Order: sequence, then structure tokens, then C-alpha cells
Amino acid sequence: SPHARCPANTLDPCPRDASAHRGDHRHAPPPSRDANPVVKLLVISSSWPRFEGDYAGHFVREWVLQVGFPATVIVPEDNRDEAPNADKPPAPETPSIRVVRVPYARRAGLFYGGGALANLRRNPLVATQVPRALCALFEAAYAHARNADVIVSHWLLPDGLVGATIARLCKRPHIAVGHGSDRWLVGA
Repeated sequence: SPHARCPANTLDPCPRDASAHRGDHRHAPPPSRDANPVVKLLVISSSWPRFEGDYAGHFVREWVLQVGFPATVIVPEDNRDEAPNADKPPAPETPSIRVVRVPYARRAGLFYGGGALANLRRNPLVATQVPRALCALFEAAYAHARNADVIVSHWLLPDGLVGATIARLCKRPHIAVGHGSDRWLVGA
């Protein structure tokens, strides 16, 4: 196989296109064991802490911090009048994490609060925001995908769908992380 000599366990896999090999099957040497490769992440999530002490998406933020790679995080904006962040300082950020808050509706109500499912049950008219939210997340994530090595989506819908589509278009690896509210998708 032309891939038999590919370095194992690298984040930069060999090209799978036979024309890229040019017939010689030579590859760059594997990275040294001492090297710490820097992997740039694109994280797509439907929640992220909006202010100091916010519970929304705190575990996604903790995961990004623990992974330790530079990340651009794409999240929907919360501009509701009753949004709890109106009078609070924003959540602390780190130099290695860039948070892009994406507007998708004049009075966004799909995400945050009790989450998308609870918000849809509480107010079915919020469903009218779904198409624009998907488009806005897609546009923002696609604009940042060329600078990423790996795309990570938290929640299967809508973020996993957006991440998988962008990963396919940009030929990037994609990791979709399902959370508790995703269990209905898999029938658990």
C-alpha cells in the first residue's frame, strides 16, 4: 500500500490522493518524540460562558483549556433582553482562545437559557431562528476553518452538522462530541 510507510499517529496524515504521492512514496520523517506539535482547533459550540461564573458551556471551555492548543471558538451570540449577561463583565478569556460570538437573530432565543430543546418547547416560534442560526454558525466557522488543523463540534445538532459539513469541504479532521441532550438523537 502506498500508505504503509506513513508516519503513524501524526495529526498531519499523508495525502490519500494517489496523485499527491507522485509515485515515489517518500514521506517527511515522523516528528521527533521531543516535539510538541501545535494543533490549531476550530471549536463550534452552541454555548460558551457569557460572563464570569456562567454555567452555559463551562465544560466546553474547560475542555478547550485542558487540551491546551490554540483555539478559535464559534458560538452564537446571546442578545436577548432578559440575557443574564447584560450587566456582568464578560467571561475571562486567554491569549490562546479566541471566542467569536455570532449574531443570528435580532432577539436571539434559540440557544442559552435552558438550551435549544427547552427553548423550542417553551416557545415554538423560536424554530423560525433555526435556519438563520445554522447559516450564521456555518458562515463564521467556514471563515475560520482554513486556519484550523482540527474541527471539534460540541453537541451533535446543530454544531456537529455544521462541523461535519465544513470538515468535508475544507478537508479537515472532525470530532463531534455528543452531550446529554443529544441522547434523543441516538435513541438512548
